[in-house]
Amino acid sequence: MRLVFPNDNQMLKAGMSGTVRVLNAAPSRSTLAPYKAVVEQLGEFFVYVVGDSSKVSQRKVTLGTQIGPNVLIKEGLQPGESIVVEGV
Repeated sequence: MRLVFPNDNQMLKAGMSGTVRVLNAAPSRSTLAPYKAVVEQLGEFFVYVVGDSSKVSQRKVTLGTQIGPNVLIKEGLQPGESIVVEGV
């Protein structure tokens, strides 16, 4: 990993090491899901959740940051729920 940041006062020298803490701003209940599973309708976002007998229902979700091919879902899904990813 490489970090780039200003070193105006030359406090850091080549070969030095340190510890970096990364602030995670995502809510603790966020779920990471493939972005291709998300459907947009009139500015709102939905996923299809698999229920009993493999029947699906559309559920409104609140999206967070997109991370590569995935997106954080901040609200609307519970841990362990299955969503439709292909064929939406």
